[in-house]
Parts: sequence; C-alpha cells; structure tokens
Amino acid sequence: MAFDDTGYYVESFNEEVSKQTDVFKKFLGDDINIDPQSNYGRIIRAVAYNNWKENQKQQQVWLNGYGQFAAGVSLDYLAYNRGIFRNQSQQATATVNITGSSAVLLEGGTTEFMTDDGVYFVLVEDTVLSDVDGDGTFTATASVVSEDYSSDTNVQAHTIIEFATPVDGVDTVDNPDPATGGADEETDDSLRQRYLETNVANIGSTIDGIYTALDSVNGIRDKYLDNNTSATTDANGTPAHALQIVAYGGLDQDIADAIRKAKGAGTQTFGSISKISYDIAGNPETINFNRATEVPIFFSINVKANSNWNADSGTDDILNALQSYVNNLHMGQPVYISSVYGCLAKVPGIDSFTVQMGTDKKKLAATDVVLGITQAPVVDSDEIEVTTTNG
Repeated sequence: MAFDDTGYYVESFNEEVSKQTDVFKKFLGDDINIDPQSNYGRIIRAVAYNNWKENQKQQQVWLNGYGQFAAGVSLDYLAYNRGIFRNQSQQATATVNITGSSAVLLEGGTTEFMTDDGVYFVLVEDTVLSDVDGDGTFTATASVVSEDYSSDTNVQAHTIIEFATPVDGVDTVDNPDPATGGADEETDDSLRQRYLETNVANIGSTIDGIYTALDSVNGIRDKYLDNNTSATTDANGTPAHALQIVAYGGLDQDIADAIRKAKGAGTQTFGSISKISYDIAGNPETINFNRATEVPIFFSINVKANSNWNADSGTDDILNALQSYVNNLHMGQPVYISSVYGCLAKVPGIDSFTVQMGTDKKKLAATDVVLGITQAPVVDSDEIEVTTTNG
C-alpha cells in the first residue's frame, strides 16, 4: 500500500508475498524454508493475502470520496449532497376491466389477478361490479398494482387475464393497456452518471442546467429535451421557440416543479401533460411536458450452435445480453441490428445466427428499429424467441 502519482496504489498479491518474505527473513534468518508448501511459506502467503485484501478495501474507502469511483452507500451520500437520490425499485400499476354476472364486491388489498407466466397484481380499492346498461352484464374498471417491485412487472396489454383465486359471479379480467411504473433499484453506474452530470452545470436555464434539474427528480430514469430555436414547428412537433421535455420515470408534479425552477422566464413549454407549478411568490405557471412511452422490442433468433454451447444456460445468456443492451438505451435511440449482432457474438458456443426484430411481433425484419423521441425501448424474456440447432 502506498500513495504515488496515480493515487492510492495497492501492490499485487505477488508483490505482497515478496514484501512479507523479506519481513520473515529479517526476523527469522535468510535460511528459513519459504517454499509455497512449507509452514513458513504458507504463513507468509496467508499474511500477504490478508494484507492484500485489506489494502483493496482501504483503497476503495479512499476512492469513495470521488464520484467517478464511489460505490454503494458512499455514492448515495455524495449524490445526496447534490439533491440526487438513488431510484428505488417500484411496483407497476395498471387498469383492468372486470366482467361478471352479479353485483360482486371485490376487496381491495386481497383480490389478486395474474398473468399466464405468474406476475401477480392486487386490487387497490374495494370494487363493486354494476349493471350500468341494464343488460345483465356486470362490469367494473379498477386499478391494480403489482406485488413485486421490478421492471419485469411492466407487462403488456391483455396479459392480466387470470384470477389468482376464482371468485363466484366474476367471469373475466383484462388490462387494455400495458402496466407501467415497475422499476428495478437503480444501479451504481446509472446513479453515478446522473451525479456526474451535475458537475457539468448547476440547475439553471441552460440546456445542461435543465438536465441537471431533471436529474434531481426522484424516480427519473431518462430524459430528453428538444430546444426549438427556429421560427417554425420542428420535426419533433415542438412549436417555434419552445421546449419539449420528455421524461421517463418520476412523478408528474416533481417534474413540472423541476422544469419551472430551471427554465428561463417566458420560455414556452410544450407537451400533452400539464401541471401547475408555483414560484416562491405563490404565482402559478402551467408547465407542459411529455411522457416516454415504453415500446417492447420483439426478437426472433435462430442459432447454429457448436460443441461449446451450454444447453442449460446458452439461451439465458442470449436473453441477458439483449436485455442488457436494449434496456440501457436512451429514449429515441435506435436499436441497431449491428449492435445486436455484437451482443450475440459474445455468447459462447455460437457458430452462426440470424436475427429478426421489430415493434410488431408479426412484422419482424433484419433491420434497425427506429424510435421517436418519446419512445423508450424495452425487452423482456417473453419478447425474445430463440431457436437452436446443432452445427
């Protein structure tokens, strides 16, 4: 362990062994047996290993004072000093339509629904089916929330179609729209990126300053700002001399407040979501912005495997590689077929492969998937079909 021009330097294990060998010889004599399998040799290596690991821990403690190297709770503390918090895992929410043959009361908090592959949702509030049209069909629309806190709970439309426990008088359940809001706990890499962006600019009316303001919103996962300085509506639909901000994650009011604090006075905001935000004098201002839309990417992959292919984990390796690539793309970024090829090329045991992908499972092609600025690409295992043949 030492400080040098590169910072806190930790010797390698072999260097530590050499150093401890010198110490033992100094106190016990040059003629001691230090062969690796001798008693002294084993003691030297045990002491060296312990010192080596402790020095690594001390090095990390030192590095934790710097945002680009900090990890875990130390990174949380640094981010907290900038008003940034690690995004916690979240449940997904959805709206379901329920039909039945009588005026059944479904209890909130206990009535469970599920998808075919076992993702559970629970009814938020007590709900009573009613015959609104007088035709003998009893219906209700209700909110449900996933039991798990995970991005995997963002299931697609028309997948919450089963009752965890059948209920007399209730026939069907269906979610007309995808479940949204489910999220995994933010990784160190993601939090570090948001933290480091605050070094670029303080919260203010510059583009970077507005990005910094949005980074301070709890739950924000991604953002995009279209600054139209022209005198006409641009290709993204942003009116002349206006800002279109697209947010992925976070609460509507928090986002509106962050935009108001950062944007310049008199700057027009554009979007389908409108919220009232108040300045320090209590004056209201309408803030407009847009929400990202999660767009599932479907894959059909044919793999020709060789003898190095792992029949137990090979398919999972492909799924993990594609999820790691697609789910880390920013809103509006294309899903490049060449990047998908790169992901598959890293999976052991593949001689060759073909790939088709797209946003419509029935219309896949070996071409890039182009997305709009309000679209966030996502993929889960249900959207990836892998067929394997032996070479």
